[in-house]
Amino acid sequence: MSLPMLLLLPFAAVLKLFHLPLVYFASHKPATMTSASSAKNKIPQEDLRLYSLALNNRWKKAELYPLITPQLPIFVHCPLVFPWVTAAVLGSRAIEDVEWMASQMTRATLRNYFRVTIKYMNRPTILHTDKEAAVDGILIGGLTEYAAGQIEAYIGLEHHTTEIEEVEVELANGEKTTVGANVYVWCGPRSLLEAKHWTPLYYIRRSLPPPTPTQ
Repeated sequence: MSLPMLLLLPFAAVLKLFHLPLVYFASHKPATMTSASSAKNKIPQEDLRLYSLALNNRWKKAELYPLITPQLPIFVHCPLVFPWVTAAVLGSRAIEDVEWMASQMTRATLRNYFRVTIKYMNRPTILHTDKEAAVDGILIGGLTEYAAGQIEAYIGLEHHTTEIEEVEVELANGEKTTVGANVYVWCGPRSLLEAKHWTPLYYIRRSLPPPTPTQ
């Protein structure tokens, strides 16, 4: 199984692979990684376009209420910040579904948390802190109960607790407001974590190919 496919698996499915020797994870490289550093570092323009759609999207004040009720929005800070990853988790890679998913997203900030990385998965999680800290991520709104369940399966509730926290978002009119959201906080063994830096651009370089239009 390639690393890009591993990244799309639900957390529970990845844990079942932990019995494999660590050399398995060290030797399996994404298909996009080549010996040429220039190819490895090149970011597909379509990936940047789709990520920018979500990152720069600002919800209008009039549409805020239906986006955050009756199902609470979900704050994400992992590969789910990319609309094509979330769309795939929900069962589609069609470009129109990916672009629609971007319209349900907006940039958000969660305070008093910090990000760490889950070993062998190259996937981040978060921990609470009393110190001044913040995690930048994406708020996903307009969710159905089914969609929220699929996202939770991807995150992995076996090692995360669900907390309702306030996150800060900026609306289309420039006004900043706080919104209650479901946040998934690591509660598993700390031995499975490492202080490894994770950024969206790092993931893009190793992600699945960008979605293609359906015929």
